[in-house]
Amino acid sequence: MNVPTENLFSPPSLFTYEVQANDCDKYEHLNHAECFRILERARWNALGEWGHSEVAVKKMGAGPVIISMEADFRKEILQSAILEISTQAELLNSRFFAIHQSVQIEKSLHMRAKFKHGLFSLESRSLIVLPAAWTNVFESN
Repeated sequence: MNVPTENLFSPPSLFTYEVQANDCDKYEHLNHAECFRILERARWNALGEWGHSEVAVKKMGAGPVIISMEADFRKEILQSAILEISTQAELLNSRFFAIHQSVQIEKSLHMRAKFKHGLFSLESRSLIVLPAAWTNVFESN
């Protein structure tokens, strides 16, 4: 999973989460599905910081949808761990952007993921070109 350095990126967003007992599986570590749920919360938090809250998305009538995803689980995450999730978006082209997320515990990388997104119109029920309101969040790296 290479993170390009020549493309346009959003400002980073930070999100903290404490792993709860109901987030863990029978091995007493963070369940993979719960991990993706937590990452989704961090993505929506970041989108809100960048001016694209769930309310703004509903008002616009178009919102982000995941096209593909990659994940790299590096270390076990246990109950009560404090996750520090960094989220940053990368503009890929006029139709797609990627969201890169890393999960650290006490400055140690435990997991990273990349989600490729498009913008889905609720009216046409199809992917649309990213409008200026979405591309304005990206800046030269």
